[in-house]
Amino acid sequence: MSSFNKNMVVIPITAASDGDVSTWPGSPYTHRDDDSWRQKLAENWVKDAGACQQEKEAAVLREKRHNRFVEKCVNNPAWARGLSKDQVDEANQRFRSWVAGTGAVAGAGSEGASAPAGQDVEMAE
Repeated sequence: MSSFNKNMVVIPITAASDGDVSTWPGSPYTHRDDDSWRQKLAENWVKDAGACQQEKEAAVLREKRHNRFVEKCVNNPAWARGLSKDQVDEANQRFRSWVAGTGAVAGAGSEGASAPAGQDVEMAE
């Protein structure tokens, strides 16, 4: 080294550094192709940049279909057509009670009455 700069740090290659061939990975090491990582990086960059119009259109369509499903099957199911709001609420409450295993709702009449768990019920003729 003919010129020496006070701001420069010189790290010599020693026997323990990567400069020594004996410290390199052994024969099971294989160089991996990084094309797949580059592809993923490019795809994420395109999405973040907003250049992927098809992705946006697909998301809008998914949301529209989800909202339509909720409206038809949850908020306005076919079995509830022609019933008053009170009748629908009563049917929903009976169903929730049945699912929870608490039996029928008070005031539901003999139609919704259930037997204690594990007992048979006689049907009226």
